[in-house]
Amino acid sequence: MAQLNIAYTRVDFRRPAYLASDPTCPATIPVTLVHVYEVNPPADEERIEWTLLTTLPVRNAVDAERVVDIYRKRWLIEEFFAALKGGCAYRKRDLTNRFSILNTLAALVPVAWKALELRHLAHSSREMAREMFCEIELAALRAKAHSMGRRLKKFPTAQEALAVIARPRVTKSPLDRQAGKRS
Repeated sequence: MAQLNIAYTRVDFRRPAYLASDPTCPATIPVTLVHVYEVNPPADEERIEWTLLTTLPVRNAVDAERVVDIYRKRWLIEEFFAALKGGCAYRKRDLTNRFSILNTLAALVPVAWKALELRHLAHSSREMAREMFCEIELAALRAKAHSMGRRLKKFPTAQEALAVIARPRVTKSPLDRQAGKRS
């Protein structure tokens, strides 16, 4: 467990000279600098240290801790977008208009979130997959496992469900099947 200190101060950034004539750019932008640093880190570890800038109000230590907690959630948000882009293949879809983009996102956001939730559950405990899936989803999971030549227990764990979902389905090409018939 790391012991952290948090310091904060208000800073006013002045408008850059090249924007001096822009009436829409304010003369200064008030921000709060929040500095988080580890006290007495282990000798073999790199010290934890973050310098954060925020426009959120920071009036006291509780507000500063809230800014740090928000920043810590950034990693989960990054993982969510990675699941959306990678696991759900959002970027590989040929979406050409606002309607198709929004409808596809509406369908894939819950899928990406559930995949993250399953991964977290699989890595943190021996929970059963039935805690996350309804009967129809478990039936689909069993069908996918069966198509992969695997059989799931009646009550698979989250780890077993994740292994089925994460593994791509391997299918043989028609040429491979024909070659198998000849031999």
